[in-house]
Amino acid sequence: MYFTVGLYYKVIKPTRVLKIFLLCFAGNILGAAILFSFMRFSNVMTPDMLNQLSAVIEHKTLSTGFVSILMKAIFANFFINISLVIAMQIDDVLAKMFVMMFGVTIFAFMGYEHVVYNSCLFMGGLIYQVDTLHFIPAISNIAAAFIGNYIGGGLIIGLFYAYLNDHHQFYKNN
Repeated sequence: MYFTVGLYYKVIKPTRVLKIFLLCFAGNILGAAILFSFMRFSNVMTPDMLNQLSAVIEHKTLSTGFVSILMKAIFANFFINISLVIAMQIDDVLAKMFVMMFGVTIFAFMGYEHVVYNSCLFMGGLIYQVDTLHFIPAISNIAAAFIGNYIGGGLIIGLFYAYLNDHHQFYKNN
C-alpha cells in the first residue's frame, strides 16, 4: 500500500520499490530458514505437527488452484490494509492495536493467502523434507499470492487511497 502511494506521488522509483521488496522477501525467507533449522535440530516439531505441515503444504500447492489462491490473496491484503487505513485515523494506541488485531484475525480465520507466509511455510517444508512440497506448484502459489496481495493491498486500497488524497487532481486543468 505504502509503495503504491509513493509510486503514485512519484516520491520513489519503481526500481527502488522492487529492490526493497526483494530484500524484504529474501530476508523473510532467510529468517524462516534459520528458524526452521533451529527447530529441525531440536525436538520442537512432533510427528503430528509434521503431518499437519505436510497437509497444509499439500493443500496450498496441489489442492488449491491459481485463481483460488489469487482471490484469497486479494482478500488477505484488502482486510489487512483496510485495518491499517482505519488505524491511521485513530489517535488512541490501544484502539489502533485492536483494529489491527481485528484485521489480522479476519485474515488468519478465513485462511487467506499471503506471499510471505506461504514462502516461509514452503521453506519449512524444504528443511523438513516434506514429500508434498513440489517446486512448480509452490512457485505458482507464490506468484498467485504475490499478484493477489498487490492487487488487494497495493491497487484496491493503496492506489484508491492515493487518488482520494491527491488534491492536485483538481488543479491540473486550470
